[in-house]
Amino acid sequence: MGLKRIGIFGGSFDPLHCGHISIAKLARKQFNLYTVYIVPVLDQWLKGHDLFAGAEDRLDMARAAVTDIEGIEVSDIDIRIGTPTYTINTIINMRKNYKHIGEIYVIFGDDTMETIGNWYRSEDLSKLANIVFYKRKNSNAILDTNLYPFTSSPVFIDGPYIDLSSTKIRNLLSLGLSVGGLVHPKVEEIIIKRNLYGGIRS
Repeated sequence: MGLKRIGIFGGSFDPLHCGHISIAKLARKQFNLYTVYIVPVLDQWLKGHDLFAGAEDRLDMARAAVTDIEGIEVSDIDIRIGTPTYTINTIINMRKNYKHIGEIYVIFGDDTMETIGNWYRSEDLSKLANIVFYKRKNSNAILDTNLYPFTSSPVFIDGPYIDLSSTKIRNLLSLGLSVGGLVHPKVEEIIIKRNLYGGIRS
């Protein structure tokens, strides 16, 4: 079917929420992507804390959230490897496992813009993929684009700040409050059925 331009959107997705879906849709439209792959990580070693839901639960929630959305899919490639992976490894492994992939766009929150230069093989990231950022409302500091380590200027996804986070979802659930409208109904169903995040019960 020929090579396709795709997006890679990695993260813990603990849980995946409507803000994540909005970001994927905006990126797909702006960069004319055939598919945006949501790629849950195995663990959150980079942020230095444990995940709240297991890998299979997070995968199931992500898949449930995108099952009826054209052009957005979930890949278990990072989880299937069974060890923590770097972004550069994800890009390389995606190319190996998805033969239709041509040009790649990797999606990050703008809070990573100033630190991405310290990542493993960061110098190769911009060679193997286009790097794009979405705006996070909880980024309180003014972003210093001079700290962006690559020769090209940072590229941002057009759209509003995303004022929603997985932390907010978990906090609401821990208080026994509904997260209807903030996550896909099927995601909320999984959360209730499996008693994730110590929140609302069925």
